[in-house]
Amino acid sequence: MNAIETTACSPLTTLMPVVLHAGLDAARPDWLASAELPPLGPLPKVVQLSLEAHVTTPAPLPKSTQLPNEWTEVELLARMMGRESRAWREFHTRYDRLIYRAIHKVTQRFSSVLSSADVEEIYALLLCSLNSRDMHKLRTFEPERGHRLSTWVGLLATNSAWDYLRSLSRQPQRGNAIEAEDVSCHNPDPFHALAAKEEWVRVRDMLSSFSEKDRTFVDLFFLQGKSPEQIAEEMQISVKTVYSKKHKIRCRLELALGRPVVQAA
Repeated sequence: MNAIETTACSPLTTLMPVVLHAGLDAARPDWLASAELPPLGPLPKVVQLSLEAHVTTPAPLPKSTQLPNEWTEVELLARMMGRESRAWREFHTRYDRLIYRAIHKVTQRFSSVLSSADVEEIYALLLCSLNSRDMHKLRTFEPERGHRLSTWVGLLATNSAWDYLRSLSRQPQRGNAIEAEDVSCHNPDPFHALAAKEEWVRVRDMLSSFSEKDRTFVDLFFLQGKSPEQIAEEMQISVKTVYSKKHKIRCRLELALGRPVVQAA
């Protein structure tokens, strides 16, 4: 029996599929380079048990059974930076009163110019700053130096209130909303100006269908504001005809503008 035939019956041949299955084909000796190996198939039971004995599967991490109110400040901060909604809700539960107290401590000195709306604005600006620049302000908290998160949050709220006051001081002086209600203007507001413009467009389209004599009457009576006697003299008609023509033309214009027509008594 030659060397190749001996190898086919040896334990090395039995283990060779395992070597090839593990991607260790280069481990074959040179004298086996031309040998015909049996096709890969199910591993022998003994080999499977041997492999399973040397393969260790990491145990799954235990799920945290802690409630949010049991988290430490460091764990709460880490979960907030991981954008966990439960962590942010717990942050509001723990520190909202502290934040408002720090804001009120600053704004109460300026109660004559600030209102509750300004306090809410400062609170909103603080929350926005906590989320800006990849939560930079939260990441600068250093618990290893013995600082408490509550102290850090209170400091951020105080600084946010002062920043808001500095931004107000840079704005031009202006009155409040109550004073604005007392400001009057003789010019029409934009809505009524646009409505009047649209009405004139419809009147112009309507006048284009009038006769030359009726357009002259509209110009004398409605635009120039002449008296019925002056119009009667200029158009060589009676005063009674002036009143009759005025009523008829006004009815036509009101119909064109979509207004209710008032019948003469």
